[in-house]
Amino acid sequence: MLTRTTILWTLYAAVLGFAVGASLFSSYPPPHNHQTTIDGRQTGAKNATTEIAVQKSADDRIADYTWWVAAFTCALVVISAVQIHFLLRSDETARIIARAAEKSANVAEKSLIDSRRAWLSIDNLKIIYPTEITEDGAAIRVSFTTANLGDTPATEVSASASHWLHRDGKTYAEATTKFMEETRFPVRTGIMGPIIFANKEPQLIQLKWFIDGETIKKSIRVREDGQKFLDFSLFAGIAYRIAGDDAPHLTFVPYDWLNVPIRLKLVEGQEIEKSPAPFAKGIAD
Repeated sequence: MLTRTTILWTLYAAVLGFAVGASLFSSYPPPHNHQTTIDGRQTGAKNATTEIAVQKSADDRIADYTWWVAAFTCALVVISAVQIHFLLRSDETARIIARAAEKSANVAEKSLIDSRRAWLSIDNLKIIYPTEITEDGAAIRVSFTTANLGDTPATEVSASASHWLHRDGKTYAEATTKFMEETRFPVRTGIMGPIIFANKEPQLIQLKWFIDGETIKKSIRVREDGQKFLDFSLFAGIAYRIAGDDAPHLTFVPYDWLNVPIRLKLVEGQEIEKSPAPFAKGIAD
């Protein structure tokens, strides 16, 4: 099957050959009449007629040549326009193919990364000693374990834990969004954290934070019998990077509500184990 380029060059050669052949053919003068007569006047008249015919023939050749040059130029313009059209279409087709190839390569790369990436878990969250809650403030300490369930190391690991007081004016959605952003922040800003390798024993993480007395007083719930309680939920999160992806990834687990009496004070060895909240879904991205 003939390609577009072959057809265009064949058409171009045909037009060029036709124009050149016509120009060469028209350059040959018509044969002269060599017949003479005794009558000098008749001979002179024939010579004059021949000169006029030759002059007309030269003008006609010039006119024919000019016409063919114009026709040939017009044909070249048409052929060039057709070539430009096909070149533009070919260029657009090449760009479409290149974009499709790039997209396929990106999908393949992402599939490979996802199949071997790191995945960090959060398990066994406990409130541990020396947690203490009073009306003047609270010191909360928790522990949980994390393990890399993937095939490649998790880098720049940053663990976090916090609380949501049910009566402090924030909604659950606001509290979780704020906590997840704060957990991702160290990884996003490039603060170097530890590396957790795959297929290793779970690592124990312990974290401690404080709640000021003013916040505690605004969040206390008083029962009919006069007993005071603090209603809150716990959040645990761990942010990290994976191989082949610069974005910070996050594992986030919300834990069940706590109704803690004021004046709670854990002694050494005492702990409160919590389960993930049944009403809320965590995140593992």
